[in-house]
Amino acid sequence: MDRNFVIAMVLMVAVLFAWQAFFSPEPPPTEELTPTGETTADVASPTPTATPATPENLQAPPPLAAAPAPVAAATTPDPTAPTASAAPAAPPSIEPAERSVDGVHLRGSLTNAQAGSLRQWQLLDYFESTLDTDQPEAERRRVNLVPYERPVEKKKVKPRDYRNQPQLVCALHQMQGLDGAQPWRVTGSQPDQWTLTQSSGALTVTKTLRFRPTGETPQDTPYNVDVEMEIANASGEAATVQPYCAVYEQIIEDTSSFFYRDYNQMLQANYVEGSLKAQHIAKVQADDVPEGPTYWTGFADNYFASLVGPDQETIPVQNARAKLTVMEGSIMEARLLVEPLTVAAGQSQKVVFKAYLGPKKREFIAGGNNGPKYHFDKSIDFGWFDVIARYLMLALIYLAKVFGNYGVAIIVLTVVIKIFMFPLQHKSFKSMKEMQLLQPEIAKLKEQYKDNKEKLNQEMMGLYRVHKVNPAGGCLPMLLQLPIFIAFYRALGYSIELRHTPFMFWLQDLSAQDPYFVTPLLMGASMFLSQKLTPTTADPAQARIMMMMPLIFTFLFLSFPSGLVLYWLTNNILSVVQQVITNKYFSSSSLPAPAKAAAGRTK
Repeated sequence: MDRNFVIAMVLMVAVLFAWQAFFSPEPPPTEELTPTGETTADVASPTPTATPATPENLQAPPPLAAAPAPVAAATTPDPTAPTASAAPAAPPSIEPAERSVDGVHLRGSLTNAQAGSLRQWQLLDYFESTLDTDQPEAERRRVNLVPYERPVEKKKVKPRDYRNQPQLVCALHQMQGLDGAQPWRVTGSQPDQWTLTQSSGALTVTKTLRFRPTGETPQDTPYNVDVEMEIANASGEAATVQPYCAVYEQIIEDTSSFFYRDYNQMLQANYVEGSLKAQHIAKVQADDVPEGPTYWTGFADNYFASLVGPDQETIPVQNARAKLTVMEGSIMEARLLVEPLTVAAGQSQKVVFKAYLGPKKREFIAGGNNGPKYHFDKSIDFGWFDVIARYLMLALIYLAKVFGNYGVAIIVLTVVIKIFMFPLQHKSFKSMKEMQLLQPEIAKLKEQYKDNKEKLNQEMMGLYRVHKVNPAGGCLPMLLQLPIFIAFYRALGYSIELRHTPFMFWLQDLSAQDPYFVTPLLMGASMFLSQKLTPTTADPAQARIMMMMPLIFTFLFLSFPSGLVLYWLTNNILSVVQQVITNKYFSSSSLPAPAKAAAGRTK
């Protein structure tokens, strides 16, 4: 080789290293969430590297990598890291490795990238969409709970640049060489577990992922993954470490508005101190994560969840906290952090994380210890009337098994609820009718005592006593019914049992909106008819305003899941029938004439 060429190359390398050492700008730090759910700078790694948390004598070698990374050398050198001459020789690069996980309910693959993680986690019982129903079942896309570069099939969603991100990364927080940014060496493989090992300085972490894909019943917990990490300290001094386990999800904007409701929103959720805290993934901020003992953190929409929590034995709930980070490629990380723990010299310590990546189907997400101990089932949130909604959902599932159709089950259960509520509704209609008949007499009293409010109230109460009419009788029965109506409404809108479930004719997915808006229009018409038949004591101006409600509700229900609209439509039709019967058999003669009542009061 030409000597001048060699000299030129050496000088170029020397100049490059000198520039990097003295003039290279500081690298931007890993940013937390902004109010918009994004960062102002890209994060190069899902597990940020910081100054090693080991004591000063625990020098760590350069991070292992599957391929050379010259860009990393351009960052400002860490003064605590060993120099190139003092650092031990780097071990051979770790080759990429993968293995498959096949079972009754899922198909997945594991990779040794990022400390050993999930490359794929497909739920075989659930398809991504109903748009490919004409394809053979084997070729249809299944739901995959690993964030990959997938299209977002939602209305009004702005396009984002997404990237592939392995799921369930568990390592040591901000521990150089062990932070989960590098691949780990596979040291063992069995049908139900995979073992990986990584060393840095005097610390060695052996991680075992355990799974049960062949399980069929909910008690077999086929959607669970247990992550066991054994941290060994071979140095002569204690070392402080902070294990973590993280799950990931795409950031998708909230497209809901007053006239459009996105019912399958992706939420960032945490179960802290016995309380569920959840916000839309595009709106949550780092400061929104509550402080306190954390049972689990992760992501969930109406139908599926990716959650991770402590095992409560090696990691007490009191020592677990959640931390959020927005990463490159519009990916959010929910990291469950363990409070720093000390590994004594020459000793090892074990920690275990529990993860659930599967459907929000009660028998599975609450099966085994998922519900009683780890509380993964708390991600199913039916709102204030949760207990009522759960029992109504059990009744709906039972009726669906009897009739073989969830649409028919919704109609039947609505009829049963209506029959159960008939006494209260009848009392309400009767009271409202009586109040309507008393309006002329009340109008006379208002005119007579318009300058004496106290006397007016006394006369009106006397009028109610004479006719045995309760002015609150029309409202109280309605209030007693509201918890059941709201609970059933929530159960229908947030139950995976209705996902991609057909009814009949054009309604082939009860969890999606009516494609032709037939049921919302019928619902609006039935609501208008019900209002016309319902007795009212409102003045003409108020009545005209109330007649706008069917129109407003029709617009709102255009984007509602068709299962919800079917329930509301059935309920309105039954209300119309009930009002017709009540109006026919409840005549005005049941109420004494106002004149007689007034005469009776003055005697």
